[in-house]
Amino acid sequence: MTLPGSWSDDEEFSGLLRDAAAYYTARLREKGEGAEGMDWRDRASQHLRLDRLLTHLDPRPGDSLLDVGCGSGELLAFCRARGFKPEYFGIDVSEEMVAACNRRFGAGSAATTTLAELTRKHRRFDLVVASGTFNVRQSTPEEEWRRFFHRSVTEMFALARRGAAFNVMSSRVDYRHDHLYYAQVEEMAKLADACGTRDFVVDHGYPLFEMTVTLLRQGG
Repeated sequence: MTLPGSWSDDEEFSGLLRDAAAYYTARLREKGEGAEGMDWRDRASQHLRLDRLLTHLDPRPGDSLLDVGCGSGELLAFCRARGFKPEYFGIDVSEEMVAACNRRFGAGSAATTTLAELTRKHRRFDLVVASGTFNVRQSTPEEEWRRFFHRSVTEMFALARRGAAFNVMSSRVDYRHDHLYYAQVEEMAKLADACGTRDFVVDHGYPLFEMTVTLLRQGG
């Protein structure tokens, strides 16, 4: 799926985010608003990822849910089909992705706002999720992407009242693509430390070359 807009007040990541917007806008134009247009292989694998994202977050009726890199909003459709009807808000760097989500679910369902702007407005959400947001680094140097990834996760968790979840490609693979980012399992514990929580789950037990990480607030 796609990347949220620049959520820091500096310009450190502006270039990679512009590249991301162009990449995913092109996918949408070429493949449409389904799973392939969100840069997934198919709907089944897309939905498996969404299922894993929600598994350890314990969604509750009336929860507010922030979808970071929302694409066309398939997460909301997935939730509703399973009887979970959250107070949903999506953000995305691609204006065309945001427009697709708003056509599908109504004006205001998504916006090109940033995590930094949401923080300045004192917005908080019960749950914050990101699916596929941290995979496609294109030509961005790996270390720069890692800084982007880590900062993004800590800001996501800061906006979450109860928990945040994301998926990322795992370094435990037998083949690598140069344009993707592969995270270390050990890296996830360091991320949890940076977020100030010891309550986290690393799910590496489903048939995709990735892992889903859930960061929870103690007592949340």
